[in-house]
Amino acid sequence: MLRAFLLFPLLLALTGCSGEPSAKDMEKAVDRLISETIALTRQTGTEGTPVQVKDFEGFDGFSKIACAELADDRGYSCKFAYTATIAGKTESDEETGRFYQTEQGWVVELGTSGE
Repeated sequence: MLRAFLLFPLLLALTGCSGEPSAKDMEKAVDRLISETIALTRQTGTEGTPVQVKDFEGFDGFSKIACAELADDRGYSCKFAYTATIAGKTESDEETGRFYQTEQGWVVELGTSGE
């Protein structure tokens, strides 16, 4: 009986690790991608884009709209909405990305549509 009692929390933790990403997982993955892109852009000195990467001031809001499992069963195509401050202006939009679970957490490919 004691053994079953001790295994129950472990089973709950394991079941929480599967399935589609949460809104927080998605926000963290998108933020990580933006941060890595900014770092790479600064490293290579290619800041000549219309909106400079240094103009991104962070998310003011982020919400998950929906996710669908990809046909290859490797991840999820998810739609999300965000509000961000860019070059001093607050902008809101919706985006779709592919989210994949890795050993480091969720990662995203943006600019993808559907499966």
